[in-house]
Amino acid sequence: TRDSATWYGKLTPEQQRELRERTELRFSPHNSTQFQPDAEVTLDVEIKRVDQLIVRVYELNALSFYRNSQEHLGTDVDLDGLVANSEQTLNFSVPADRRHTETLQLPTLMGRGVWIVDLLGAGTRCRALIQKGSLTPLERLGDSGQVFRIVDEAGKPRPAAHLELLGQTYLPNQQGEITLPYAEQTVRRKVLLVEERLAVPVTITHRSESYELQARFLLD
Repeated sequence: TRDSATWYGKLTPEQQRELRERTELRFSPHNSTQFQPDAEVTLDVEIKRVDQLIVRVYELNALSFYRNSQEHLGTDVDLDGLVANSEQTLNFSVPADRRHTETLQLPTLMGRGVWIVDLLGAGTRCRALIQKGSLTPLERLGDSGQVFRIVDEAGKPRPAAHLELLGQTYLPNQQGEITLPYAEQTVRRKVLLVEERLAVPVTITHRSESYELQARFLLD
């Protein structure tokens, strides 16, 4: 257009070439950072000089990952050997010097779980990690150990969730409470809170058993 020609005229030939040949593929900074488990997921992507975009969605087994790794689950997770749960190819016919924003509809990201959204176009790749739902432990001290009750992101009890520590699984009782025996000495430990497809690592203080006797006397 006439306006673009005016702005191009203010650039050197090297700057004009760099602008035309630069490839951009990134998620918009305006995307939501939190999604409710029952909410539909849409992501805005900023694109330049990409004629064809491949969108792959992988549902991750977070429990398996955290059982075998002490690392934090991120976008650099190895996807080799995994088959995408869904894949779509989008084609665009936009001039190479124009940046445009596209909205991706991701209907397969429903319920609670963890997914990787992998984008590939013009030799450039970017990823987003989507986790829907969370688990938090509420703690009290009992006679035979620490008693945990697991709640979700809305503070509602999840009576079917369980806890894993050092390769052992601790299941809830009929009231949804999980008893973790006291340790020999107080130490900080990482545990897994698990419910179906969702696994959340948290760090707790694994307390040692201690006794205290308090007595009060009134002397006249």
